[in-house]
Order: sequence, then structure tokens, then C-alpha cells
Amino acid sequence: MQHFIFLSALIAAFPSVSSSNGLEGTIGIGTVGGNGTTEATLYTDAIYTLDFGGFGAQVGSYGVWTKDDHPHETYAALFADVLDGRVSLGVPRPAYDLFAVSVADSALPFVGINQLGQTRSYATLASAELEEVPLGILYQSSVGRTAYALSAHSVDVLDTQVLSFGVGIDAGDWTLSGGLEYIDHDTGSDANAKLQANHQLDQFGISVSYFLNSYDAKADLAELALTYQPNARVTATGFVQQETSGGSETAIGAAVDVAFGQNLYLKAGISHQDVSDTAFSTFVGWAF
Repeated sequence: MQHFIFLSALIAAFPSVSSSNGLEGTIGIGTVGGNGTTEATLYTDAIYTLDFGGFGAQVGSYGVWTKDDHPHETYAALFADVLDGRVSLGVPRPAYDLFAVSVADSALPFVGINQLGQTRSYATLASAELEEVPLGILYQSSVGRTAYALSAHSVDVLDTQVLSFGVGIDAGDWTLSGGLEYIDHDTGSDANAKLQANHQLDQFGISVSYFLNSYDAKADLAELALTYQPNARVTATGFVQQETSGGSETAIGAAVDVAFGQNLYLKAGISHQDVSDTAFSTFVGWAF
């Protein structure tokens, strides 16, 4: 149970570059209801790796699908384990997205997707909302208890280049992670940044994040998340997000996940955003 929900933020601080085949991430299907309507919803944040021993390919997706909307990014890249790390070429996940991941993304993905323009790479935004294809290169490596990544993406149709860096430091019960992104576009250049601190104390966890946005008139966003895990099967997560500089919107949410076996889990949640009504959700999910 600990490899998703709040602790997925800790794992995201140390993205794996190990040589292994298979699926890594989460996939869920269920319903989201509010304002008198209920929608079938699918969410994914997963990558499949085919490793031939030092080189291979990865395909995956991050996004949310409903009948009327489907903001998502699709990853497809070839990789080689060189230079004491891994180099991926094609449409790899941006380095900015590998670290300091919003807890809302794993607790209630349909809420997290609404903030992707504030919490994730501009390359992800260009793909999910503008349906563009950000071609690029990603390098991942680690030194001791520190993991880091660098990436460069180009969105030719928008005449935009995106350079990003991410880092995560494992300090035992504490993890620190962050990212920095430089965006060069047809009208100038801007930079986004984010920082996250996680602390685990027995059954309780706390995560504090701040997302600084200077591009595309996006407001800065602060996030506080708490978790409680009474046993190995059950995890309860609550979070609040508040726009600061440049905005005033608030989002709050809570979710309970119950694991069955090694991969299967059930999720029930409730959320409220200033931009939408209160929503209730139930999902069946798989975590790998």
C-alpha cells in the first residue's frame, strides 16, 4: 500500500533507472459524481519498460479520461544506460515531473489534473491541454542518496523549448525534492520552480509543497498534505491547495485507499474546488 498515495511522492523523488521489464505506476477506473451527474473516469500515471539489458524502450501515459474530456500526455522513448545513468530519447517524461509531485495527483487524480499547469512541466501542459507532441531527451542518475534528472523538450508548433532539472534527497524520515524549469518561447522566456519536503513519522506523514509559476499567467500554488496509515492495507490522505501570488482559488480533498493483495486497491474520495462543485469518487485501481 505504501507505494502509492502519499508515499508515491517519496518514490517520485527517486525515480528508478533499474534494468527491469514491466509496468510501474498506477491505473484506476471508477466514477466521479457531483452536481447531480456521475461520470465514468479512467486515470493513469504509468510507464511500461522493455529492457534488453542496458538499452530498451518505454511507453506510458499520465492523464484522466472521461466521456467528454481526456487531458493526457503519452510517453514513448528509447533509452540506453550510459554515463552512469540513463539517457532517454523521443517523448520522455520531463525531469521537472519526476520530483516534487503534487500529492493530489495520487490521492485524487481528477483534482491533480486540474492543477497540471501549475505543478507539472510546460511540456506536459502542451501535450495534455494543447495536444502537442514535446520531443526531447532525458538524463537520469543518482549519487549516494541523491537522485537527479535533466531534460530538454521542443514544441515546434508553439516555437517553444523547455529545459528542466529535478533533484531529490533522501534523508531518512525526511525527503527533500524540487525542480527548476526554463521556458523559451516566441515572446520571451520564463522560469518555473517547485520545492517539496516530506516527513514520515510512524503511521503519520506530512508533505509541504510550493509551486512557483512565472509562465502563462499561472498562479503560484501551495499544498499541504497529511496521511495516516493505521495498517499495511489502509491509507487515509487529506490535502489542501491554495493559490497565492496571482490567484485565490482553493482546492481541498480527502481519500481513503484500501489495498487487496499486492497490486489491487479500492479508492473512495471527496473533493471541493472553487472552480467546481463538491465531487465524490470511487475507483478500483492497480499499483505496480
